[in-house]
Amino acid sequence: MQSLLTSSIHKFTAQRIFSNNDIGKNQNVSLEYIPPDDRDAGGLPLHINLSVGTKVMLIRNLNVEYGLVNGALGTVTQLNLHNNSEPTIDVVFPDIDLPSAITDLPRSVKIMQYDQEYLFNGRYIIRRNFPLLPCWATTIHKV
Repeated sequence: MQSLLTSSIHKFTAQRIFSNNDIGKNQNVSLEYIPPDDRDAGGLPLHINLSVGTKVMLIRNLNVEYGLVNGALGTVTQLNLHNNSEPTIDVVFPDIDLPSAITDLPRSVKIMQYDQEYLFNGRYIIRRNFPLLPCWATTIHKV
């Protein structure tokens, strides 16, 4: 489905460093400490392919009060990839209503990268990536 979109696809690869709780704090992580299954890294994906128009699912509770919860469905409207600042992704969530003090555009949210700490092979590691997954289809129970 994503290949049918007219905008270019950007691959986001997670950053990985040893946690402050580890003996090698803030050092890069070697391949032996990268789990083959994302579930072993707290569920945050190692790679995400996104483009404008991609249907996504939020996989973390970011703001329960406003409905930005695990499982919320939205559409990517902009990839903000500026060299001098942290990347963000603008996502429109049609089922939430945000106050104008939080967002300029109705239902639009800037998603920032999320840090997930996990324990793997006896080491504390932080994986940083966007808490989003492409979501082109869902079960009847989700809709």
